[in-house]
Amino acid sequence: AGIDSYLTKPMDMQVLFSRIESLLKKRNEIHKKFNTGAFLEPNKIVTTSFDEKVLSKAKAIVENHLSDPELTVKVLCDELGMSNSMLYRKIKGLLNLTPNEFIRNIRLRKAAQLLEDKSIHISEVAYQTGFNDLSYFGVCFKKQYGVTPSVFQKENSNEKRDVLISMRSI
Repeated sequence: AGIDSYLTKPMDMQVLFSRIESLLKKRNEIHKKFNTGAFLEPNKIVTTSFDEKVLSKAKAIVENHLSDPELTVKVLCDELGMSNSMLYRKIKGLLNLTPNEFIRNIRLRKAAQLLEDKSIHISEVAYQTGFNDLSYFGVCFKKQYGVTPSVFQKENSNEKRDVLISMRSI
């Protein structure tokens, strides 16, 4: 049902503090897991908890609608069967991102993967990842990765690119 912990009254303060500490550690672990570069690789995600299942399903929905510029938080909420406020609290609590930032970050990560293929034009990458406005795509990409899409694509070293992606990930 999504409950992380349950305490009965009267409660022992040591038990309360240890549960709080445990819940905070678990949130930090989930936050770290989904902030790594492996987030876009579905076979590396093992869903066990309710939170991880929600995030994995949300990620899959975004990936299925990746080229659709009409993908909004409302569409995401409808497909997840959650209210806007519930989705906001869940994503903000786990990833410290808003749902819009969550969608944009997944799109930008996919764009970074596509830009590694130098034969694909930047405009094609932008449209394939749901950006209608090339200048907005460039601004978002630079904010996420610290370089413009053209500079990112021109980089010769995959190691540099991997370090850049991991340093500026979600």
